[in-house]
Amino acid sequence: MRKKKVIIALVCLFSVFVVGCGQKEDNNVKQEEEKKVETKDEQKEVSSEDSNVKVQKEIRVSYINPDSGETETEVKKVDDLTTEIIWEALKEKNVIQEDAGFNSCELSEEDKSISLDVDQQFGDDIRRMGTTEESEVLKCVVNTFLDSYNYDKIKITENGQVFETSDAVLDGYMTRQ
Repeated sequence: MRKKKVIIALVCLFSVFVVGCGQKEDNNVKQEEEKKVETKDEQKEVSSEDSNVKVQKEIRVSYINPDSGETETEVKKVDDLTTEIIWEALKEKNVIQEDAGFNSCELSEEDKSISLDVDQQFGDDIRRMGTTEESEVLKCVVNTFLDSYNYDKIKITENGQVFETSDAVLDGYMTRQ
């Protein structure tokens, strides 16, 4: 009889032990699954944050150093690459006058060319310059646009007509200088 009680007690103890350990394993499995779900959610949040972050672009602004008179280039980070942003960067570096503007800018992916139509004020400003200054300013404009867009050639017109400076008639495409 005593043996029966010991066996029953051992069976009960064993049953409690098996049931108790099984619950712990279930809890561990549930916790691991919850961690995996949380990790996936965190990854989704990071991915959505990454897609919201805009990749900054670079423009290379050529300008004339007022101290040395040499042409220099500055890399500027921008959120978007547009003609307006490039034009404003040239104004900030005093390459072109504040009142000078452009009418349009067309980019051709096929032949990597730019057609930039400037306003009369820009043309007048260029024509008032001496030959050397005129050449340096045009060099800065040409190089800034070609380097920023990574294109091969640019044609500058004035109000849709051939651009004439005091020294030259620019009736074709120009390359990096």
